[in-house]
Amino acid sequence: MADLISALVFAAIVLVAVGLAWAVIKRLLEFATSLIINSLTAIVLLFLLSFLGITVPLNAVTMILIVVFGLPALAVLILLKMIGWI
Repeated sequence: MADLISALVFAAIVLVAVGLAWAVIKRLLEFATSLIINSLTAIVLLFLLSFLGITVPLNAVTMILIVVFGLPALAVLILLKMIGWI
């Protein structure tokens, strides 16, 4: 009887651990997906804006900022370009 109770407690602990791990992995995948979509959108918009004559200097720093922070970084870079800081 004690072996059955121990096995059930162990199974419950394993199920809770698997459920928590699944929740964490799901959140991380959702976050990574949103980052990738945001970054790709910003990069595409950057190249589309360059056809309209709105250019931002392309170097390692600006590309890293755009890839990491996405659309908000692109907006800040465009504003900095408009006021003459870059």
